[in-house]
Amino acid sequence: MCQNLRHNLTGLPAEPVGMGILLVLEATVKCTTTEACSGKPVTVVITDECPGCDSQSILFDLSGTSFGTMATSGAANQLRNVGIEQIQYRRVDCNFHGVSVAFRVDPGSNANYFATAIQYENGDGVGGVELKADSSSAWNPMQQSWGAVWKVDLIYHPTCSHHSQLG
Repeated sequence: MCQNLRHNLTGLPAEPVGMGILLVLEATVKCTTTEACSGKPVTVVITDECPGCDSQSILFDLSGTSFGTMATSGAANQLRNVGIEQIQYRRVDCNFHGVSVAFRVDPGSNANYFATAIQYENGDGVGGVELKADSSSAWNPMQQSWGAVWKVDLIYHPTCSHHSQLG
């Protein structure tokens, strides 16, 4: 694709919010109510919503690795088998040490449609993405498709170079 891409950083909620709102943030979570819990926190990246989850509470669908990391020595499988576990959490800024922001072009992109996943964004996350042809001065907003994927229907088909502009 031959267009310019920029995204703006905006402050996300100071704390994670409930279901129905797309999250792209990092959080430190720990469990404390089950005997198998070590009380040691694990940092996880939250990049999606949980459709159909209990709307009265916040639910993190953690991987088995994340659960195992929160367990006491030798109790990883026991903790993984608990099911729903009460956890404590706090939001932390994303920090991908030594990795620059990356734009992964969605395989479904074509001459009429462009989508990209924005990866390894440090800080508060992405608040908006815009796209323009080199021959144009107008920036066109992209819509968040899901998670870190942003999309736009193309009304122009430029031949140009690609660059990104932070903030």
